[in-house]
Amino acid sequence: DSVVCQATVVPQQAERVVTTLDGRLDHVLPVGTRVEQGDVIARLSNQRIAHELLAAEGAVRAARTRLDGLLALRRLDTEANSKIPAAQTELAELTQQLERHRQEAARLELRAPVAGVLVPPPRSVAKPEETTLAAWSGTPLDAKNLGAWIAPGTLLALVDATEAREVMVAIDERDIELVAPGQEVRVQLDQHGGRVIEATVAEIARRGAATEASPPQTMGLAQFL
Repeated sequence: DSVVCQATVVPQQAERVVTTLDGRLDHVLPVGTRVEQGDVIARLSNQRIAHELLAAEGAVRAARTRLDGLLALRRLDTEANSKIPAAQTELAELTQQLERHRQEAARLELRAPVAGVLVPPPRSVAKPEETTLAAWSGTPLDAKNLGAWIAPGTLLALVDATEAREVMVAIDERDIELVAPGQEVRVQLDQHGGRVIEATVAEIARRGAATEASPPQTMGLAQFL
């Protein structure tokens, strides 16, 4: 007799896209988008970072103006000539600070680490104490979460580089002995019009385990032959 049970189809290998700064979610690509390495998947905004970047740019412009003025007077004013080394040092230091601020601002853009297809991370449910205008639920890729505040360390998305799939099933203990490695299995996908895919049993775990690294993508029905 065949064994029939619920199945969960997951990416076999996917690269994680994780935020390193907090910010408001201003832009995000939809699930299923095909991306190339380096493509912008999402963009955050952070007023503190934006203000600090503007201030750093203004400081560099002011320092460069002071240095240009001293250089223009160096042949006419010995005091101006003596101030040039300090002005050059100041400009160099401020330029380095500006570059650090630009690098920080660049981290607000989340880019694809590899080429592939964008898939959602595990879904999240907003806690009662977090239910504010800035709270988000589901996945950050859901359109309803645009404008939400995203914390550092948030798993924003996954990029499926291979498009290979694994099928995870929960088999009743009474039926486990009827399933063996190498056995053929057919999986009917609920979200794809009942499309059937064929697979082979690769491994049987005697105890169930859930892992965040392999988030559910598609539910279906598995039949072991």
